[in-house]
Amino acid sequence: MKRIILITTVLPAKLSAGDRVYIYHLVKSLMSFAEVLVVGHSDNGEPCLGDFGHKQFAATAAQRSKAASLFSLYPNIIYQDRTAGMFRLLERVVPVDGVDAVICDHLRTYWAIEKLKKRFRQSGNGLPRTVLVMQNHETLARQSMAEEESGIMKRWALRWDARKVKHHEQRAIKDFDRITAITADDARTLNRAYEKEVTTVTPGYSGTVLADRQISCRTRRQAVMLGSFFWQAKQINLRELALAAGSRFASSGVSLKIVGTGPAGLFKEIAGRTKAVEFIGWVESLKEILLESRVAIVAEKAGGGFKLKSLDYVFHRVPIAALKGTMAGLPLVPNRDYLEFDSIEDLVGGVIEAIDDIDRLNRISKNAFDVCRDKFDWGRSGELLFDVATGRARIE
Repeated sequence: MKRIILITTVLPAKLSAGDRVYIYHLVKSLMSFAEVLVVGHSDNGEPCLGDFGHKQFAATAAQRSKAASLFSLYPNIIYQDRTAGMFRLLERVVPVDGVDAVICDHLRTYWAIEKLKKRFRQSGNGLPRTVLVMQNHETLARQSMAEEESGIMKRWALRWDARKVKHHEQRAIKDFDRITAITADDARTLNRAYEKEVTTVTPGYSGTVLADRQISCRTRRQAVMLGSFFWQAKQINLRELALAAGSRFASSGVSLKIVGTGPAGLFKEIAGRTKAVEFIGWVESLKEILLESRVAIVAEKAGGGFKLKSLDYVFHRVPIAALKGTMAGLPLVPNRDYLEFDSIEDLVGGVIEAIDDIDRLNRISKNAFDVCRDKFDWGRSGELLFDVATGRARIE
């Protein structure tokens, strides 16, 4: 059996964000084809999910401060994980022989490949094939986040960070043997930007699939949005949506439920400014809250990549209202399979207009379900990543 080392940012204690869901299920699938050793930071000291790789090794020391990265040549996504504890852990647990491939999850683990290359060369062993799993086109995401920031000093800091991201993303694309992207759009954009072939490894879906569901007049006049809101881009998006929707939803008798984790201070601030928005926090099962909702919202202006929560909406048969450009990776047609809008304000108005059009909501959710029914399989995704890591894949 092939042996693969996978370096990730955090060994997840729970699947509270899309990036954790993606790499967790890829690793579980990859384990069918190879022995997988996973190395990363501990998740706030909590034990890792037990089936994440054949072996897991966690650095327990805290990650470094994002703010301190302002004074570093590394962007914050790399700086915070580039710790002495992780260096020591790699030295201790990563073997220098019998390794067929090293996979780095996300640009923020790029620092690890520099250390591992040095170790393999010093040992006299050949360097294994290296793969960088891109969950976003980070340069574009960081530039977008900077432009969405209204504060002058914060915008300056984010622009400086985006320039550093661009430099390191360019180096990483060059240094790794193979690159994967989460959507075909990201793959094409990375290919154009850096002139290197990129393989698309789309997510799968392993959650609840409802054989049937009908929205009715008895379903709450409620919209829902899932997410993890610790990343600043997500906070910008959430604040803009909540403040745009608050008074208009309240006057129309529509509520908005936000489900997921994030800074308590942010949630308190937003909740204090609008009564139409309610923060639910983390829930083990999404089924009840989604069945209570007539519409699901995807409204990330800043950021990018594949919105894995969209698959939860589709397979729970909740019709989606989305900003233009936020449904990358899904084979859905706008305004047939989901409602598409050009701005947050248009989206809020569109949800209010559509919330009582029961036939339209059911038709849209059925269309989306039928299109996606057999298209998202973690087994296929894990096998493709294995093929890329071991040289079996034809690069597309």
